[in-house]
Amino acid sequence: MKVWLQKYWLPFFLLVCFAILLRPYLNEKISNNNHNLIITLTTVENWLDEGAGFHNYNLIHSWGNPGDKGIHYYPRVMNENGRNYFVSYPPFSFILFYAAVQIVQPDNLVVFFKVFGAIIHFLTFFLILAYLRKKLDANLALLLAGLFLFSPSNIVLSNMYYPEQLVLLLLVILVFIDDLYKGKFKGVINFILGFLLVYSDWLGFLVIASFGFYKLFLERTNKKIVDFTLLFGGVLGGCFFVVQYSWIDGIEGLIQGMKVRYLERSGVFYEKYSDRGVNLFNSNSIYYLKTHLLPSIIGIVTVLLILKPKIKLSNNRSLFWLVFLPICLHMIFLFNSNILHFQNLSKLSLLLTIGIMFLISFPTISKTVSVGILSVYICCSIFITTSYFQNYPTAKLTYKKADFIRPYLDKNIPIVMIQEEFTEDLVLLSYLLKRNVIFKPGIRSVKNLLNKNYKSAVCIDWKNKLGIVVESDCQ
Repeated sequence: MKVWLQKYWLPFFLLVCFAILLRPYLNEKISNNNHNLIITLTTVENWLDEGAGFHNYNLIHSWGNPGDKGIHYYPRVMNENGRNYFVSYPPFSFILFYAAVQIVQPDNLVVFFKVFGAIIHFLTFFLILAYLRKKLDANLALLLAGLFLFSPSNIVLSNMYYPEQLVLLLLVILVFIDDLYKGKFKGVINFILGFLLVYSDWLGFLVIASFGFYKLFLERTNKKIVDFTLLFGGVLGGCFFVVQYSWIDGIEGLIQGMKVRYLERSGVFYEKYSDRGVNLFNSNSIYYLKTHLLPSIIGIVTVLLILKPKIKLSNNRSLFWLVFLPICLHMIFLFNSNILHFQNLSKLSLLLTIGIMFLISFPTISKTVSVGILSVYICCSIFITTSYFQNYPTAKLTYKKADFIRPYLDKNIPIVMIQEEFTEDLVLLSYLLKRNVIFKPGIRSVKNLLNKNYKSAVCIDWKNKLGIVVESDCQ
């Protein structure tokens, strides 16, 4: 026990520091822009109420009241019953969290959600540390794993557990198994990991495609069936994903929904197709590069300059095909999503800790140097993270809006906010009220909606603190 404590006391001390840093944010508060948390809670609460099987374990993003059918502030894929489904991610992270909720039966879903995300991040940290200890100097392993643990984007992500976090854990497990495990069950494990990677996040598709290409066309060794089990698992996961999501509105509805989302989130198409005009070719993207990507790149370059590593290609080419290339492709193919969502940059921290090892040879460093660099990095991380959370749009006004609307609630008629465009508080409002709160620019557009679907609607004009019931012109 004494030897074990001497060996691992510092990693556990880092975990304590991380827990202290994260503790103020492990509360039941939901910010307007924390869509990830809200969408997951909406799905899980619908599954708990109506049964996950009722929704075929698809990610339900709307409520089932009579006044909510066929309307939503952002229709993604609607089924024939007018329920809106979220198809921006594969479903495994939602299913895993739902299973944990069923087992633990937490009193507060929001707090449990955040704690669950922190646990996933802790597990990833320990596995990275264990892997790096096998490959590098112990002090250097601690430094690189610590950089991953305290990456500002990872701290934010731990507060909004989602596929971007789970897929990193699965990818690190895959690297560990591929490089270090020689047991007879390797093929089975790779098959399961391939399935779960694709069933969790789009990065999983790129991992499978990249590694499959390497195994099929570039590797010169005698190929065995065990070498392709990861590819087989990924293909099965992809087929399972397509079939499951096609149950919502058929394969045509799925293709249309996915096409629209990719146009918005890729950033490889024209400005008018990209969310907020952010794409690879527009000067408008410089602002987001400066505020999101630039600090991460500066941190990576600074650490590398301090360590002064040598450029040396590793014999372990799997690191290139499993980690480096897929993450780089993800940053390009989903440029808009990665730049607009700060937490998505957590993939860059994995690129620094593991993926870059295929390209450079790190030196041996002392524990003093390791702890010194980590201390400075942690201080910078605290500053960036605190600033990020303080810049969250305040949700107090949204909670006030919810209180104002509650007396007007009628499950049989829609709730419409009178405003010109979509605002982030609609997402939180919909969750707080358990209703599909939509928006229209004026009463005339509300009546056009009613003439098609409903006889009346509750209209909220927040600017004038006015709530009225509008009747359809068709009686």
